Amino acid sequence: MTTTILQSDYNHLWQQGVQDQYAGDRQGYALRTEASGNFSTGPIEHQVLVGFDLSRVLTDETGFRVRPSEPINIFDPVYFEQIPDAPLSFGSETRTDSLGLYGPTG
Repeated sequence: MTTTILQSDYNHLWQQGVQDQYAGDRQGYALRTEASGNFSTGPIEHQVLVGFDLSRVLTDETGFRVRPSEPINIFDPVYFEQIPDAPLSFGSETRTDSLGLYGPTG
């Protein structure tokens, strides 16, 4: 995508374009389980906790470079001018969902 604008002096064109684009989605999942129970070792009573934990992370990423250029004189153009690479602009949106369930400890 390129934007071209004729400047107010009607002699120069200015252009700006997207050099390259990146888009991607990432997903991550985690599951953790634990066990619980009561037992005794002789006269000593023990209690163990049970747990369940589930989480999901969703990330939507976008990146692009906008290529700037100097105005071009339409009556005396200079061709093949070297244009430097622009820095990468990056954005992301992340959603995290978690679910946990644990037993009593008392």
